[in-house]
Amino acid sequence: MSRKQKYDYQFKLDLVNKVMREENCVHGLSKLHGLAKSQLQFWCKLHGHHGEKGLENMVVKRYTADEKLEIIRYYQASGLSLIDTCAIFMVASFSTLYQWIVKFEQGGYQVLVDKRGDHFKKEKTAKGWLIKK
Repeated sequence: MSRKQKYDYQFKLDLVNKVMREENCVHGLSKLHGLAKSQLQFWCKLHGHHGEKGLENMVVKRYTADEKLEIIRYYQASGLSLIDTCAIFMVASFSTLYQWIVKFEQGGYQVLVDKRGDHFKKEKTAKGWLIKK
């Protein structure tokens, strides 16, 4: 599995500025640099909502179920696109938001709870499982 490509701040800023100054279109720039068009659109949205700070490398954040629900509700009520909603809330990938929406629609709030690593918090004893603190 290949590692996700990371782009430096200056590269992103240069491309976004070219789009904003209308020196080139999103489609043309993304093709020229081998980017997905949606990636450049996302950078433009981040810049629009958060300024240059929005283009700095995003820290991968673990969202609580309540935060996920808030973002889903905002998306549903606002009528904005997945890309716009992710840019507002600094969610690193619009496919992540899409997955949250699908899971929520299929299983409700409980499926939004992140259970990764829970098996490390339990320890087998002679009488059963003991929760580690």
